[in-house]
Amino acid sequence: MLKHLFLFIATFVFFTSCSSKKNELSLAYKLSEIHRRHEGAIGVINDTVLTSLEKARGFIGSIDNPPDSLLIENTFQKGDYYERIKNIDSAIHYFQKTIDLIDSTNTRKRDLTYFRNAWELYFEQNQDINSKNLVDKYLTLLDKDEDYTELVYAYNQLTRIYTSESLNIPLAFEYHNKSLEMSKLAGNKEMTTINLSYLARLLFTHKNDTAQSFHILDSLKLHSNDNIAFINRQVFLQDGVLRFYTGDYQTAIQSYQRSLWYLKKDSIFSNLHYTYLADCYGNIAEAYRMLDKPITAQVYLDSAWRYSPQPAISQKTFLMKEQIRLNYSKRRSIEQVLADFDSLSEYQNIVFETKMNEELAALELANTREKKLLVQKQAVEIKNTNLKKNETVFISLTIILLLITLLGIVLFRQRRLRFERQNIQMQQRLLRSQMNPHFTFNSLSAIKKQIKQNPETGVIHLSKFSRHLRIVMENSMFNNVLFGKEIEALRKYMDLQLYRFPQSFTYQIEFTYLTETDFLFIPPMLLQPIVENCIKHGFLDINRKGEIKIHISKKHKKYLHCTIEDNGIGLNGEMRRKGSIGLISDFLEKTTNSKIEFINKSDSDTSETGVAVNLLIPYTLSGND
Repeated sequence: MLKHLFLFIATFVFFTSCSSKKNELSLAYKLSEIHRRHEGAIGVINDTVLTSLEKARGFIGSIDNPPDSLLIENTFQKGDYYERIKNIDSAIHYFQKTIDLIDSTNTRKRDLTYFRNAWELYFEQNQDINSKNLVDKYLTLLDKDEDYTELVYAYNQLTRIYTSESLNIPLAFEYHNKSLEMSKLAGNKEMTTINLSYLARLLFTHKNDTAQSFHILDSLKLHSNDNIAFINRQVFLQDGVLRFYTGDYQTAIQSYQRSLWYLKKDSIFSNLHYTYLADCYGNIAEAYRMLDKPITAQVYLDSAWRYSPQPAISQKTFLMKEQIRLNYSKRRSIEQVLADFDSLSEYQNIVFETKMNEELAALELANTREKKLLVQKQAVEIKNTNLKKNETVFISLTIILLLITLLGIVLFRQRRLRFERQNIQMQQRLLRSQMNPHFTFNSLSAIKKQIKQNPETGVIHLSKFSRHLRIVMENSMFNNVLFGKEIEALRKYMDLQLYRFPQSFTYQIEFTYLTETDFLFIPPMLLQPIVENCIKHGFLDINRKGEIKIHISKKHKKYLHCTIEDNGIGLNGEMRRKGSIGLISDFLEKTTNSKIEFINKSDSDTSETGVAVNLLIPYTLSGND
């Protein structure tokens, strides 16, 4: 009996040991397969990649408590694959999903790759807000006293974001200095060189310090290492850009060619690499066009399109504009030039709508988070109140006061979000009024007629119309824009109206206690609707030449005082306070506590005609206020 019992125990131990070893081998096999499939997906473009990654995901799901890094890497590989095949929407989806899986501070150096790919892709698609949000989240995961290498790239990206569209140049310089300091502390010579070359461009573009800019680039050329193609292509690219803007197109081409040589010397071709190639070819095409060599320019422009079949928004806009300029310089038909211009306008409209939808979605998300936070805070405070029923009246009153204060803060923030949403909706309606189809069609028709009669004069007015359209669209994307850009848009609009109706009116713009170049920011699209009323309604059927006088003064620390006068038929004519004017008046009442004031000049002086419109315009010293 004991002999049989011993044999049973031995058999049980043997099979248990074999089963345990089999499970260990199974886990090792799964991990090996996961890593093999992840490695095999890098840089590969074929239909088997997604299938392989799905199998790896299955292995990850079959492991008890798998490391977070496995699922994060698998999700990132899907996004990387979609980016390589130019499926940008899917790439952004999986990159964002990758970031969402990273919840807390950790020591994984691989996180920099995840974040950089995501914020670069957002930035290329002109989604600056999403790009900045990712940088901000990444900064919360870093140790400011140790992670110098990672901080270099984060601060560098913030520099690019704030430089984009001149969003906030002082902040751009601030983050650039931080990035340069971190690159030196980290001993990262590549990023130090790149930061210095970017500093040359910042000084040239925003400080007008040409001598210092070229001094920096020349010193980088002398100390650069030919074995580091990435650094040299950046230095010579920046040198080419600066040479181009100084009018030295031949030297600019030489620098672009040198940058191109270093780009081709690099054996690793990524999506970003192809973007750099397309930029370089496009820059060379632009320089040859300026040298009046359209055939050579077309060859390089075709190469730019070839290396970037699905370019980012800013790159595609540049290439489309360059094609329009080349078509005109090669004396292509006016119909072809206008068709290219229509394509560009349609594309920019799509970009604008995407930008607006992104901002509205961000506001809605922020509102939802605020409501969720309010519910959570209220639940916590109520629970604490119930736990402390027996405490003193003073503590109870304190808790109630805190709840009221918190509720007031949340309600105030929600009210601000509602105001921002209303502001965006107002800007959209004002943009539609400024770019109404009637005005656009009539302007283009007049320009087309002029082109057929006098091509040189017609193209000049086509360029003015294009500039006006671009300024209006750019200004509409921000809550506050430079004072000078808004005035420039207003001048372009009145010039276009004068082009349609020559000698119908005159205008003058005067300033007191400020100049057009002052570094002030105001809400966009406030003045053109009022001027449009002067032209459309005030000068209706008058037998004299119209006059528009605009006077703007800075007598207040927060507001500009603006008066717009005309010598039209006055308020006895068609009503001029509805539509866009009503929107503007409501907006100004909320921001300045003062509505638009309409004064019939004949009420005070019967010898005068027309209307005087008074309004206060809020201004700030920063575009982010």
